[in-house]
Amino acid sequence: MGGFTGDGKSEAMKILTSGRALDKFREIIEAQGTEYHDISSDMVELGKHTAVIESPSRGYVSSINNKDIVKIARAAGCPHDKFGGIVLEKKIGHQVDRGDELFTIYSSNEQKLTMAVQAARKLSPFTIEGMVLERIPGEKVIHTI
Repeated sequence: MGGFTGDGKSEAMKILTSGRALDKFREIIEAQGTEYHDISSDMVELGKHTAVIESPSRGYVSSINNKDIVKIARAAGCPHDKFGGIVLEKKIGHQVDRGDELFTIYSSNEQKLTMAVQAARKLSPFTIEGMVLERIPGEKVIHTI
């Protein structure tokens, strides 16, 4: 659609490593009327109220529903609460045990944190799947651990 016919993955890596993506990001921020400042070296202050969301089972993170993560973050007060947010501790493909930390919710308001935790439990944005051990011929059932 954009007229590019080469290898998209290698072109994307060139854009990222060259700094062109960061330059475009800065341009977008400034176009929205906000002054850009590099926070990568600064410590981002998070809310004093926190809740850790743990893996309900052993397996591998097979998917993360971004829309659900956004709903949980909004329940915690984002984007208006500058101290609210979510830090993801696991990514797709990571192996987890039951009770491992998947993500932490932060908020400056205890009630909003409670609402965010309730949303996290209801939405369950991480899909944890077991490792396939074997397939039984003729069966559609997959045995997992």
